[in-house]
Parts: sequence; structure tokens; C-alpha cells
Amino acid sequence: RTSWLANNGVPTALMYCPISAGQGNFTIPLEGADFLTADPLNTFCRNIAGELQEHGHDFFAWILEYCRQNNIELFFSFRFNDTHDVKHRPDKPSILFSPWKEKHRHLLFGRDHTQSPRNGWWSSIDYSHPEFRQRQLALVKAVLEKYDVDGIDLDFSSYLRIFRNTAEGETATDQQLNDMTVLMQEIRAALDQKGRERGRGLLLSVVLPDSMKLCRKLGYDVERWFQEGLVDIVQQCDGFRIGTVAEIAALAHRYDVKYYAFNGSPWPYASKENGSLLIRRCRAAYAARAHTALCGGADGVYQYNITNAGEMRIASRWSKKTLENEPRRYFATDYAWEIPRGYAFSPEDYHDYRQLTEWCTCTIAPGTQQQYFIELGEKPQNGDRIIAYIDRLAGPSGNLTLSSNGVKWHSEAHLDRYESYIVPAEALRTGRNTITIEAGEWEGDACLVWEAEKLSDFELTFFGAEGQDAFTGEDDGSYIVTGTSKLNGLVKRFGMEEFTRISFVFQGRAEGDGAWTRFANGGYAQVLELLPGKVRLPGTSFHMPLDTSIYHTFNLTMEGARLTLEIDGKKVWRQNDTASGYTAAANADLDAAGRLYGGTTSLMLGTQAGSSSFTRSQWRSVRVESAPGSVKLANLMLEIDPMIAQPPVPDECAAISLPMSDADSALDGRVKILPSGADKCVYGAEIRMLPGNRRNIWVVSNGMKVAAWYISSDGFKSLLNSPSRIDLNPENK
Repeated sequence: RTSWLANNGVPTALMYCPISAGQGNFTIPLEGADFLTADPLNTFCRNIAGELQEHGHDFFAWILEYCRQNNIELFFSFRFNDTHDVKHRPDKPSILFSPWKEKHRHLLFGRDHTQSPRNGWWSSIDYSHPEFRQRQLALVKAVLEKYDVDGIDLDFSSYLRIFRNTAEGETATDQQLNDMTVLMQEIRAALDQKGRERGRGLLLSVVLPDSMKLCRKLGYDVERWFQEGLVDIVQQCDGFRIGTVAEIAALAHRYDVKYYAFNGSPWPYASKENGSLLIRRCRAAYAARAHTALCGGADGVYQYNITNAGEMRIASRWSKKTLENEPRRYFATDYAWEIPRGYAFSPEDYHDYRQLTEWCTCTIAPGTQQQYFIELGEKPQNGDRIIAYIDRLAGPSGNLTLSSNGVKWHSEAHLDRYESYIVPAEALRTGRNTITIEAGEWEGDACLVWEAEKLSDFELTFFGAEGQDAFTGEDDGSYIVTGTSKLNGLVKRFGMEEFTRISFVFQGRAEGDGAWTRFANGGYAQVLELLPGKVRLPGTSFHMPLDTSIYHTFNLTMEGARLTLEIDGKKVWRQNDTASGYTAAANADLDAAGRLYGGTTSLMLGTQAGSSSFTRSQWRSVRVESAPGSVKLANLMLEIDPMIAQPPVPDECAAISLPMSDADSALDGRVKILPSGADKCVYGAEIRMLPGNRRNIWVVSNGMKVAAWYISSDGFKSLLNSPSRIDLNPENK
């Protein structure tokens, strides 16, 4: 990842971390740290750190020498709470689980894999402990004593949770904020002291999210760090983006801090996007992120996880001038190494941290809308070609209306899973562009999101002594949950899938103390109780008499904070102020369930009995629905092709005729190519097809751009579910 950097003439600084998974678990010998010499689990490489030491070599010293020779500043990077060791088990040990952690399990979020918090990993270190904060300071000092680096980089994005209570959904306390600030003051003092000894300033860099609100909730008082002059550089975290480059760059510059925007290798990679053609790992997407960064006020870009020279060339050789003439590809979600909703503390966070990817989909119901934003470094010019594409995984085509900044986009085509829109230049502006997607009214049956067909379709959650025995599936298609204490429940959760309107439908009955169901749409949650002779919604004024010993059909529809309850086809309750799924009020009687499933769309069906009572609940016809005409989206991409003057077509062109035939598809004809120099070609075709023949595709390309059409005996259509040009992969294949 290093030797080819100088040949590309790219970086001015290199942030280098020698493994560090497990915290202080390095492939270099360092005072106070663990020395990692074990081989990795894969078979295509081995760890030679121990062999190098035996022969008197230090590879980090080689890295330092390389950087000096090539005028590259070198920062030693600490991955502050790396948990690549989380899979460590007694029977399956991880080489990344350090000896120090083994001896200090009481300082971790949990002592083993059974004790992970709601939004975190058990092997994370809890920085509430002074003992560990002092160890971190000692490691920084050890690096400064051994290596003549230009600075220290604190990569908090690997990973952001540093206090167990924040991983349980609480915000950091004032004491925790102050503890981390004191640590930063001590690290700053160590850098300044060593800088005075060496006669030059040493720099401190941090990698953090672009939301000061989120940073503070997690325990990072970043603006105070800026005010006290503790930090020289802030880099956008590689996991996700919440705000705009312009906003965070302006804040950093107010305190004379440099800001570097993320333009590293994006996630998801093309191979992970379920065959989508709207891929992020391409030249046009790198160009868009770089253009936004440089025009938005960033001092440069931070290139993370780029592992080959080809991709580095694609990602790096930019200037504002060259980017102006470069095709650019923007996404509602540029990159997604992490899902920020895992860091949400409120429904407002849940919506602000919205993403749109293959696993953070959004289903938009008729009569509702969803909003995303795309940041542009500069507004498009008149004459630029601007096309938007959406990736539609489910739902009818042609039922969406898109607009930005109040200006409607023009629907161009909708084929298969993709739809395209021509975007007027006046619909876009410099900076933040709010994009609104609305679904139109639609007639038909409800869209089935999920239906229980067997017991294993649920997760089985239990906190009592019954365990798996508390759950049974009956021959009539029903599911029985029993309990004598604590909580037992059938659970179906939908991860980070978002629904603008969702309905939970089931039949249920109860014996004994009663039963409950907890349902949530990510931001908001509510509990419905089936008690002897009545049903009620805790925390509201709703309760009604009902014989809960026999089956009734319940339909609970949520649209944001709005809740509608139907029982046996009759609407009996409506409210507009459903409680936040993150508060104690929403989980008053189901605290364990709230900790486990808060912040996700989910349905729970179960029992919660007293210490000496017995409860039995029975459920059937359990399903989750969205309204007729709902559309499930996985991606939104905006392409801007700058207007570039084309050379005129010569009057005289040599005609080349290529015979073409395909017996299987019953297609034959001729293609004429009229070359007009390297920049432009004119294509023509004569194609004959038999009636009833299957669909064919005609593709033409001049090596830079591509156009395609579906051709069948019924006619032809422009194939707009492909990018407007061919993007070479990093290996230029």
C-alpha cells in the first residue's frame, strides 16, 4: 500500500497504522504495546514482523525513511478502539485479541461475546477507566521517543464508541467529555514537548464524523478541542457522512484547523451492490467527491483503504480546473462503511442519519415522501447534461415524482429496476440540494413486506428460565409463547430498512396475565397489551374492553409518529404523537426489548409474566405490509456531464460495413461505422428481426461513452438502466 505512492506523485502526508486491532497490538515492537507476530488466518500472506526483529530490522523505520526521501509527512495513526477482534471466542481465538485485553477484560465493554451492548461490541475498551487513558498517553509518548514522525493521528472512527453507556443509547456525561479533553490536552503537551526538543512543530490529527452534535453525544467535545488549539487537522470519518463539506470546513477554519474530506475507497463496492449498475467505485464518483471537497472549502482529501496504484491514480489526480470538465457521479449516500443510525439517540437523529443503499433501503408509500440531500461543489452550467437514476427493488414503475429545491425533474424512462430523470440545471445549486421523492396514489392490494410461515422465521428472545422451550409452532399455523417470569418474545426486525408507512397485521389471543406486542418503525415505538378482558396502549389514554381469550385481528399502521389501530377491521384509535423508540417511556415495561431492538423497524410478540404466574399467548397470520403502489428504493444517483465543445463531423467519412447474424435470436443486419477522428463517431444500423423474437440489446461505444437500446419485434427503447459511459476499474480492464 506504500511503495507505489511516490510514483503517483499524490500524497503530501501518510497516516500509517501498524495493525492495532485490539488496541496497542502492533506489528512493531513498542514499549507498553503488544507485539503481534502471529500469522493471519488467510493463507495468501504471512506476518514477518518477528523475523524482521530477529534480523535487526524495523519496517516502520523503513516507512519513515521512504517518506523522507519522497517529501511525504508521516503520522503514526492509532485506531482508537479497533474491534476487528470481536469474533474472539475461547474455542475460536482471534490473533487480534491482544494479551493486554486478555488481562484487562474488566476495562472492556463486556468480558466476552455474550455481553455486547446494544450498539457496540464487547471487545471495545471503555475510556471511562483512567487506567486505560493513561496507557493510551503512554503509547503516544513511546512512539514519539522511538520515531521521528511528523505527527500523531487519532483515528476515532475505528470505532466511534468509546464509552459503554453511549453504546447502550445514553449520551456521554460531562465528566466523560472532560476526561477525553484532558487526554487530548496531555497528548498535545507531549507533542509540543517533543517538538521543542526537535526544533519543529509536531501535528495532531483526528478522524471524526462531520456532526459536532453526534461527536458530543459520543464523548468528543471537538469544538472545545478546536478552541483550545489541541488539534491541527480534522479528517472526515470513513464510515459515513451526515453534513456537508462546506459546513464542517467553515467550522474548522474558524479555529485555524485544516479540514480534509473523505475520498477514499467507498463502500459498498460494486460487487456488494446486488448487481446494481449505479456503482460508487468508479472514476466519475471519485471526481464528484473531489469536486465537492475542493469547491466546498476542504484543504484536501483523505484517501482511505485504497490498496492499488490504479485506483489511487483515478482517485487523486484532480484539480478544480480538471474537475470542471470531468463527468461527475453523485449519490444520496456517497459511501457507507458504517450505518450511522446505529449512533442515533432520537427520532430526529434517525431521520438526519438517513442512508440509501442496498441494505439501507427505503419503501415510499403513496401519498408520502422522502428527502435526501446531495452536495454539489458548484451548480451546473447551462448545457450540462444532467441525468438522475434510481434503483427500484420493488413496486410499480413510473409512480414516483422527483424534485430538488422545489423544481420538478422530468421522467425520461423506466425499465426493469431502474428509472431515469432529466434534471433541469435550475433545479440544482451550489452546496446542499434537498431532493424530494414522492409516490403517487395507486389502486390494488397491499404490498406484502414479510409473512411468517414457520417458527424459524422469527428470532426467539427470552430472558426467563424457559429458553427455547417457551416457543412452539402449531399445526394450525399459529405460534405459542409461554412464560412464568420475565420476558419471552417472537421477534422480526428489518434492520435498517425504512418505511414511510408500514402496517403490522396479526391475530392474537392470551391466557393468564396477558400478552404484548411491541412494534416500531425505527424512529418511534409503541407497545400494545392484551390483558384479561381488555387491550391498552401504555403511555396513552387508549384502553377498551375486549375478550382477549379469543382471536382478534389487529392492524397497527405507523407513519412517522402517527399511529392508527384497527381491531377486527374497525378503526379504534389514532394518535399523532407516538413516543420515541429511544426513550424509557416507549420501553417502560420492556426495557430489555428496547435495548435490543430500539432504532430499528421491528415487531415483537410475546409474554411478560410475574414471578409466580403463568402466561400463554398465541399468534397467527402474522405479516407486515406496505400500502398498494409502494416503491422500495436502494439507490439515487445524479450524473453531471459537463458541456464540452465537440469537433465538427467531416463531410467525407469512410463507411465500414460489418455483417452480423445470430441464428438463435433470429437477428441479422449490417452496422455502419462512420469514423470522424478520435473524438467522435457516427453509428448506423440496419437490423431485421423475426416476429415474436426475444428482446435484443444494441450497444455502441467510442471507448469513453456508451449508448444502448432494447430491440424487439415490437420496436425499440432506449436502455437507460446503464451508466452513460464505461468506467474502467482500477486495473483498467
